[in-house]
Amino acid sequence: MKQSKLLVIGMTGNSGSGKSTVATYFKDAYNVNVIDGDKIGHQMLEKDSPAFDELVQQFGEGVIDDVTGHISREKLRSIVFADSKQLSALDRISHYHICKFIFNQIHEIKTYQSLKYSAIIVDAVKLLESDLIHYTDTIWVVISDIEKRKERLLNRDGLSIEAIEKRLASQWKNKEYIERADEIISNDTNLDELFKACDALAVKYNLQSSL
Repeated sequence: MKQSKLLVIGMTGNSGSGKSTVATYFKDAYNVNVIDGDKIGHQMLEKDSPAFDELVQQFGEGVIDDVTGHISREKLRSIVFADSKQLSALDRISHYHICKFIFNQIHEIKTYQSLKYSAIIVDAVKLLESDLIHYTDTIWVVISDIEKRKERLLNRDGLSIEAIEKRLASQWKNKEYIERADEIISNDTNLDELFKACDALAVKYNLQSSL
């Protein structure tokens, strides 16, 4: 069966920028299929995932949760955010499997479900640093002031400010995202203004409203 020309939007930005809020808005308002890279990354930590054995081999059996048998996100974080080499190893292992999973999802949607959706959004923090960029037609970046990002992460994840600062320090600066973006969505004011910017992009890219 032939694949459709369904638009694939790569959406990225720093943690706490609000890209998932933007992606959810497009999903609800414009019937866009959202492929959530963070959610897939969490699935890669489960004991039956294709990445599980490789991750345990890299980080040791101490990262396995005694109750669930899955890899503990907290234990893994404590290792990778304290050691840049281990963070690179995590990126290398997880992104291979995440990219493969997302490619298969895009292929399936384009082949069998293209008439159901206005577009596909691939929502991923590391989009520009991985092969995922090659699966997209346009890159949309959500940016926000670093203090606002810290505040959102404090409220959302319950991490310490030290852990948040380590996470953000490991990611690109806004400038680096902007230089690689086709479209920039600023999230420094309020939701009304954010969604107006989304609506403007929907018009520009001819996404059909589902409201």
